[in-house]
Amino acid sequence: MMRLSTRLLLGSSFVVGLMGCGRTDAENARRAAVTPRGARLVSIPGATFSFRETMSLGRTPVTVKPFQIEATEVTVSAYAACVGARACAAPVPFEPTCNWGKAGRGDHPINCVSPEEAEAYCQWNGGRRLPTIYEAYWAALGDARMSEAERMGERHRTYPWGRDEPEKVEHCWQRGAFGGTKGGAVGPITSVAPPVPADLGTCPVASYTGERSPFGLYDTAGNVAEFVFDPKPRTCIDRTGEHPCPRGEMFRVTGGSWHDQGMMGDQSPANNHPVAQSRHPWYGFRCVVGG
Repeated sequence: MMRLSTRLLLGSSFVVGLMGCGRTDAENARRAAVTPRGARLVSIPGATFSFRETMSLGRTPVTVKPFQIEATEVTVSAYAACVGARACAAPVPFEPTCNWGKAGRGDHPINCVSPEEAEAYCQWNGGRRLPTIYEAYWAALGDARMSEAERMGERHRTYPWGRDEPEKVEHCWQRGAFGGTKGGAVGPITSVAPPVPADLGTCPVASYTGERSPFGLYDTAGNVAEFVFDPKPRTCIDRTGEHPCPRGEMFRVTGGSWHDQGMMGDQSPANNHPVAQSRHPWYGFRCVVGG
């Protein structure tokens, strides 16, 4: 018995030492969040909560069923496996900050893809799909410890980390050439903030553990804004009249990105829901299953 206990103790010590050996907290978080087949799935409980479509509209109650969502945004390496299986189209880099084909970007989020290409990847990876706008909101800002009054009220989290403004929390933003602080380092946004000489682009996924959501998701307010599906029926108008919008016009993006800076971007998944129909270096995605 003593010999077995010693072996167990030595094995545990080895694992602990291996996890921390020469790695940063972000590297350990990334290894825990990403598996060889993609991001680890996080279980999100179902809930009813109030949701505001835009800042100009009031809140309405919505309900989501239990689902699982990937802890990180889909990486270049994960997307490359789908391309290798001939189930996904290889992105065509059209900007220097597109990650496809760039050395050293395997653990960065895939960007410069369309919502349809994102859906194709999710389907290939175990029959997953893009989250709805409501699932993405709850996964980023929800908390299983919330009371019913908190879920249905106005005092939701503004950001995954709470209500502190983005300047106070280290995450992947302010990396665009129009201004900000170099490398995504955190500092007050002022008129004299040193400009970034060139777009720095994305960060490796799960680089900043302080911005993790209560459910354990990374980068929901930075790195790349994420494609979501809006299930609300919408009416489109063309020369033939009014008709239900096609699926391709029912995608949105949520959350902030590396390209945002101060008041020139909205980091909050609560407010940022523009319609998305095209590819951008600051758009990416993660997948869900269930619901």
